[in-house]
Amino acid sequence: MLFAMIGTLAFAQQQVSIEEITASPTRFNHEEVIFEGFVTRYVAGTATTSSYYELQGDYGARIRVNTSGPAPRINDCYIVTGTVTIFNGDPLVIEKRKIECDRGYRLTLLVNPQGGGTVSPVGTTVVGEGNAIELRATANSWYRFTGWTIGNEVLSTNETLTYRMPATDTVITANFDQRIYFIGGVIIILVIIALIIIFFLYRPRKTIPPPPAYEEKQEPVGVEDKETIVIHKDQNYDTIRLQTKAPATVKFIPGELEILNGLDKGKSFMMAGYPTPDGNVATIGRDHDGWQNLVPAERHYAHIRIKDESNTLSRMQAELIQRSGKLYLKNLSKVNPTQVDGEDVPVNEVVEVKPNATIKAGFIEFRYKTK
Repeated sequence: MLFAMIGTLAFAQQQVSIEEITASPTRFNHEEVIFEGFVTRYVAGTATTSSYYELQGDYGARIRVNTSGPAPRINDCYIVTGTVTIFNGDPLVIEKRKIECDRGYRLTLLVNPQGGGTVSPVGTTVVGEGNAIELRATANSWYRFTGWTIGNEVLSTNETLTYRMPATDTVITANFDQRIYFIGGVIIILVIIALIIIFFLYRPRKTIPPPPAYEEKQEPVGVEDKETIVIHKDQNYDTIRLQTKAPATVKFIPGELEILNGLDKGKSFMMAGYPTPDGNVATIGRDHDGWQNLVPAERHYAHIRIKDESNTLSRMQAELIQRSGKLYLKNLSKVNPTQVDGEDVPVNEVVEVKPNATIKAGFIEFRYKTK
């Protein structure tokens, strides 16, 4: 009840979303606002710097909040009251107070067996007591949905279920069965294989005519050589994408980047740099539709695209610069942090990357290795 009273008084002031503040920071400059979001990062202060944390809104926008109070819990929701100011062109909030969100009880959906299908909403959702939420289950190939259960209690055998949230955390399991569909699928596959074998055994033989006489063609004099070389042709990656062709005059940056986490952990790759007055440059960014428009065509081979479904990287995150026999990193992102050996690199600043140093961009981490 006390929390509800505090929340009612707070929202009587100017309540806005994080997306509104980040979209128009000058509109809220020097204004006291109230907003809510989930804590994604907390950095303790030092003798010369203030403590701060990052709060993320419902649609992914993030804002930095300076605080002199106790550290918030990562991934928890808070309602923050504070004054907006603009620092280096970005909005910054000076916290006056914060309270935890009153979001209800946790509803967790599980899948049995793993791989049997998918559910919506995914994972854990916070639902208010008495509120109705629609649950949906979708079976994968060779499986069928059999029902929703809480422990041994069967709630429904329909793929969709409207569930009213009780006053307690709840775990509901979506159950799937593979046996019937698996046997039918195996039979279909065997029939298809048999038909393919019959087709190749009994198809009519065609007489292949002799190839035409080879006629040597003369290349016109003065035509520019378009030859390209293939890079990384023997490597397959799940989290990064690299251009497969580059000019024959490509400048490789000495050394390799070793992937330290995720599906590609342990794999390494060389970096192809684009020659500029500042040195040979390779860029790093999030893989997205239209990346070709962000990176000039002649620099595609020198761009490392990272698959990032959680949007922890920017479209253009950082530059790797090789000059005078050394490797440097320049942070290009104002929103998503870039780290070298665990230290944040301020936006547009350049730091040296020494051999065996680690580079972290969003969720993925690399080690710079030299031969």
